[in-house]
Amino acid sequence: MKLQEVRMSHATLRRYTKLAVALHALRAKVLTLLSPERWEDKNDIAYLRCYQEQLGARAVLALCFADAPEKYHHWKIYSPGMDGVCLEFEKEALLRQAQLQGIRWGVVRYRELKEAKRVRPDVEQLPFMKRYPYEGEDELRLIYVDPAHDVKTKDMTINAACIQRITLSPGLPDGLIGSVVATLREALGRPGLPIHRTTLLDNMKWQRLAQPQKGPVKQVLS
Repeated sequence: MKLQEVRMSHATLRRYTKLAVALHALRAKVLTLLSPERWEDKNDIAYLRCYQEQLGARAVLALCFADAPEKYHHWKIYSPGMDGVCLEFEKEALLRQAQLQGIRWGVVRYRELKEAKRVRPDVEQLPFMKRYPYEGEDELRLIYVDPAHDVKTKDMTINAACIQRITLSPGLPDGLIGSVVATLREALGRPGLPIHRTTLLDNMKWQRLAQPQKGPVKQVLS
């Protein structure tokens, strides 16, 4: 897919993952595409297998991003627990780096079963189709195809500058935040990188809106 064809409604891509994976990515300056064979969604696995078979390739690897603002279910499903981390990338820069390394991408389309029966997907659509109940994922997917080797991983080199910010799990205890922030910045080599714990579950600005306003109460006329 050409870069200009990618939906650019959001300037960044979010990769929800675990702290250990994030540290490796930051220190090695790579994102690792993996085999989908261990994914929970068997429908998704089947489509990628069919894609591989129809191409006659030895391996198809993938890496998924959220092409949407922060949502609660992204944390709950993809980065549960106190060691969850969200790496936020500048979208256009990251996709250009993927293109230079022979990695394709696509915005995942979510279709109902009756629609899929009526209009069967072509081969190039297979890696980017999921059933409609997954629509809230807002997924953009990187795909690497190896026609000759049965590889299990593919490291995609990234430029540290394309990382916009890092968000830490809402479950990370207060006492650990400073050390985790320092470790992540040191791993990437960017002392000023914006890193914070999400306030998704505990936002004081939101909570203060529930308090009564000071001053005279205005009467609402019917």
